[in-house]
Amino acid sequence: MREWYTQYETITSYTGNNTEVIVPSSINSRQIDTIGDYAFSPEKYKLKPGHVECRRNIKKIIISEGIKGINDHAFDGCLNLESISIPDSLRYIGAYAFKDCSSLKTFDFRSSRGGAGMFEGCEALETVTSLKATSTDMFCGCLSLKNIVLPDDLRVLSCGTFLHCESLKSIDIPSSVKEIGNNCFCECKSLTDVHIPDGVTEIESSLFRRCENLVNVRLPANLKTIHQWAFARCSSLEVIDIPENVEKFRSDVFRDCNSLKRVIIRGAQTMIEDDHRYNRIRSGKQIIEYIPLPDESDFPKGIEIVGIKGSFAEEYAKKYDMKFTEL
Repeated sequence: MREWYTQYETITSYTGNNTEVIVPSSINSRQIDTIGDYAFSPEKYKLKPGHVECRRNIKKIIISEGIKGINDHAFDGCLNLESISIPDSLRYIGAYAFKDCSSLKTFDFRSSRGGAGMFEGCEALETVTSLKATSTDMFCGCLSLKNIVLPDDLRVLSCGTFLHCESLKSIDIPSSVKEIGNNCFCECKSLTDVHIPDGVTEIESSLFRRCENLVNVRLPANLKTIHQWAFARCSSLEVIDIPENVEKFRSDVFRDCNSLKRVIIRGAQTMIEDDHRYNRIRSGKQIIEYIPLPDESDFPKGIEIVGIKGSFAEEYAKKYDMKFTEL
């Protein structure tokens, strides 16, 4: 039975029934350098039922030296894939290449870089080595990922990189990082401490949302803006120290932070904004008018604001009858 289908230098489909597969760099004297879209994926469109089962049963993949790329969704849905050996020749891995490979436990990038959602849904993934760069939703839903080493020259942590990594307990963010995308650590429920480097000037929306065990946060000295819901539902957070260069933030940054007792605001000009609420007047299914409701703070009740006398922080505390302590 024919096992390999190719087009030019790309493997387009595997139809064998082996649980351990060596991906060749040459087929019928033709040089192969790429594993194509859905080449091993049981999710491939119009795949025969027997081939679906065979692909799901693959446990081990060895990619031969000479292969340079793995395209999008190449191994998507290989539920029993436990290990994959990557050659030094590999340079890129496409989006969702290992999506829902729920038995994969370790991965070594070697010389390659990965695309968006590369490991999304890899629930057993525990160890990743030789990471060069991140991508959107790269480790989304990797429930067993506990520790990871980021490269020293990393500049960007992409949106949703560690979204819903429930076992991630700590992360050392290199000083080279200048940008951290929204949702990057959202729902990292085991994360307890984080130190954000001084090159970061914005805390994006939902960055640490629902990090339920987060207790220590060190914000960067050059921080200017904190976007909505950045720390929402961080239910163990008790104290936050906001640097003086922060120009503004919204109170919903700390929505449902029920343990929060003290917010230290070091800037005299730091503005605190509230989410504007409206009563929607409808006629049938159509909204015909928005009536503004009174301002309401999202800070938990009983909170203490610590700041400079005469600052916007003091004005805000007085507006909502909050305890204010002078720095």
